[in-house]
Amino acid sequence: MPDAETHGAHAIRDTDMATPHRYSIWPKDPAAHLFEVRLTVADPDSAGQIFAMPAWIPGSYMIRDYAKHVVTIRAESDGLDVPLTKLDKSRWRAVETERELTLILEIFAHDESVRGAHLDTTHAFLNGTCVFPAIVGQEELKLGLLLNLVDPGIGGFLIRGPKGTGKSTAVHALARLMPLRNLLRALST
Repeated sequence: MPDAETHGAHAIRDTDMATPHRYSIWPKDPAAHLFEVRLTVADPDSAGQIFAMPAWIPGSYMIRDYAKHVVTIRAESDGLDVPLTKLDKSRWRAVETERELTLILEIFAHDESVRGAHLDTTHAFLNGTCVFPAIVGQEELKLGLLLNLVDPGIGGFLIRGPKGTGKSTAVHALARLMPLRNLLRALST
C-alpha cells in the first residue's frame, strides 16, 4: 500500500478509516412490500461518504443487482437534507458533512428466494446483503481489526490518518468484542 507507513506485517492507508454506524429496518408499507432502512454514520468520510448496494451475494455467483430494489434514497444530517449524487447503478455519494449522516432508503421486498427480501401483510423475510447498504472505504480496517481479534499472533497493524477520521472509535468498538473472543477461545478448547 503506497500511502501506508508499515509497522509489523500490516498497515492501513489514510483513506481506510472506520466510522461507527448503525442500521435500523422496519416494515414501512407491508401491502406495498416496502421496508424502510436507515443507516447512520457517526463520522462520515470528510471527502463525501460513499454508500453501495451489492451486485451479488456470497454463495451465489449470479449477478442480482440489489440496487434495483431501491425505490427511494435520501440522506440527512441534523434534520436537514444532504444532497446525494448517484455515481453508478449501485453507488451514491453524500456531500461533505462534519456531522452525523443518515441514509434513508425504501427497499422493494417481493422476492421469496433465500437470497432476497420479502415483505407482505403476513410475514417478513430478509437477507441482510440485499437490504443493508455498505459504507465504502472501511473494508480493510474492519478486516484488519477482526483478524487481530481472532488471531492475536498476527501482531497488530498500524492505523494512521488525520484527526477526526474515526481511528480511536474503531479500536474502542473492537474492545466491545473482546469478551466474544474469550468465549470462542473457551469453546474451542
